[in-house]
Amino acid sequence: MAMHFTTPIAREAVEAYGNQSSLYHMVGCGLFRLAEYTPHDRIVLVHNENSAGATYPTSGAPGIDQALLRDAGKPLPFLKRVEFRIITEPITSYNLFDQGFFDSLSVGQANAPVLLHASKPGTSMSRRGIEMLKGAYPTIEYLAFNMQDPTFGGYTLDKRKLRQAISLSVDSESYVELMNQGLGVKADFLIPRGLGGYDPSYKNPYRQYDPDLTRARTLLAEAGYPGGVDTATGERLTLYYDNYVDNGPSDRQREEFIRKQVQALGITVVSRDTTYAEFVDRTNHKKVQFFNYGWVADYPDAENFAFLLYGPNESPGPNNANYHNPEYDRLFEQMRGMDDGPARNEIIRRMRDFAVEDCPWIYLSENEGPTMYQPWVRNRYSNPILSNLLDYRGIDVERRERLQTEWNRPIWTPLAIFALIAFAGVVPAAQTVHRHRNRRVRKRISEEPS
Repeated sequence: MAMHFTTPIAREAVEAYGNQSSLYHMVGCGLFRLAEYTPHDRIVLVHNENSAGATYPTSGAPGIDQALLRDAGKPLPFLKRVEFRIITEPITSYNLFDQGFFDSLSVGQANAPVLLHASKPGTSMSRRGIEMLKGAYPTIEYLAFNMQDPTFGGYTLDKRKLRQAISLSVDSESYVELMNQGLGVKADFLIPRGLGGYDPSYKNPYRQYDPDLTRARTLLAEAGYPGGVDTATGERLTLYYDNYVDNGPSDRQREEFIRKQVQALGITVVSRDTTYAEFVDRTNHKKVQFFNYGWVADYPDAENFAFLLYGPNESPGPNNANYHNPEYDRLFEQMRGMDDGPARNEIIRRMRDFAVEDCPWIYLSENEGPTMYQPWVRNRYSNPILSNLLDYRGIDVERRERLQTEWNRPIWTPLAIFALIAFAGVVPAAQTVHRHRNRRVRKRISEEPS
């Protein structure tokens, strides 16, 4: 019940609307209510007149911009209607935002190259007061081994060295730049920035990428696979990468990146592509070998990430690597009920040592989710945990209308130039036709008998 996305649902609504209650007939007690949901088109929220109401906060975190407190104590919400447009084409949503017809626009992989460039200082967007808000979202993206797999799982020294070698072959910094358009940072452990237990000075010894793969090749040979070949059988080692491709090109690019990175060690990587639903089912039933996954915080505490490697949470629970280390589990049980502080951080450090050496995960990145805001949006603030930021947003309607008009004034100069060019081409053409006609007439006259 403490999770930020947990909301009480009216029993009467569920009984009345059944399976349709959660999408088309939501009944809640928040400041907004659902007025319209048209699949693949739009979602419309309006002010919920029956809500208990709320007021804007009168204080903020230390160092917060005082402009965020100019509405302190005022009744909420400021918005009476909110419309979310569902547009699949990134260029269309970008153009509508650039023209001022969208108040905000989320930055994702598809539109990031354009938006990140367009929002740089000195560009048109920055000069117009358009702002990009970034936040250190508590997330982790990772690659995981199924620790129950007979080839890549297990806890013997050779099995650990095999996974460590593969971990050293994956370049997280390139992954962030290429796959996430630079929206994030390299991860060295599962606890992300901003949470108690995060250690900014820590460098995972198996996540320091070397383009020559010197140490990775050494560990691979010590594991019994020099150059990726099994010394016992003489056959090349094969790693099955379970991959989902629901999102089209972006999923394909990620799969290709990971496959090429690992194959540089001499290991054959075979992708087993499925839909996301099939992938989840295979993961829950422990039928995967190597896969890509991620986690977003339910609540801002290290426990919400450390439990991803807690043995009793194995699949179909959140520990989808099926990692079991008795010492890690014992320390987790000791840590999870403690308050943040040096004592807890020391326990987390010891848990980290076990998890890093066992290497059930290859830590990839802590991702970011920036949002672009127009200058007329009031109370712009990024909070990675709260889901009710719309309660505090406001719109300067007069400024929006004025700037929309300024940004979309018709530009007649190109049309005038085109008309002049067309006219300049038509006049000589008309003169030429006229001369040809006159020439034919004179010729006919000269040929008539006298």
